[in-house]
Amino acid sequence: MNLKLYNFQKIYITDTCSVWNILSSDCLYQASLNANFTFWITPFILYECLTKERKTVTPEDSRLKKKLIDERNNGNFKNIPAVSIEDLQKLNVVENRKRLSKGELTAVAVANQFSELGFITDDKGARTMAEKILGEGRVKTTPLLLGNLFFHEYLNGSDIDIIMRQHQENVHSKKGNLSQYFGSAYSSAIQLLNQS
Repeated sequence: MNLKLYNFQKIYITDTCSVWNILSSDCLYQASLNANFTFWITPFILYECLTKERKTVTPEDSRLKKKLIDERNNGNFKNIPAVSIEDLQKLNVVENRKRLSKGELTAVAVANQFSELGFITDDKGARTMAEKILGEGRVKTTPLLLGNLFFHEYLNGSDIDIIMRQHQENVHSKKGNLSQYFGSAYSSAIQLLNQS
């Protein structure tokens, strides 16, 4: 984890789960903007976030959807051009489609086209596949983003509790709760800072 906190690109294509996790905390998201991180989404991820029907819509879902719409109106989470079937076939991702969402597949395909783009995902299967295609250095998670922001002092020690509280208020299931991973990334960043 320590080495992954250092090398971050500034432009990231995000999948659906990472969009929600980045936006789940105002404190984390604002620090990302202050650090000049830029987040992009594919049209299919936008569909998954805002249009795709869900069995149940929780208040947390509604809050995050509104926040995404507001941020897009502010010029953030812009659409990156769509990928073609040929782009997906080049990656042999068609065989992986049963394990990953179409949004994740399109995000990896886009990141593969543009070397300046990294990919943020909080899905283990998507991360594993993306690391094989893009290399480990270009694939990050929201907890690693948090750790990077602490390491580069865009966040300070008092922010971790705020981030955890905000995140917990905006996720609607234990499965989506990244608090323990946020805690580990924070500890790694503090340990690195103390060593330097």
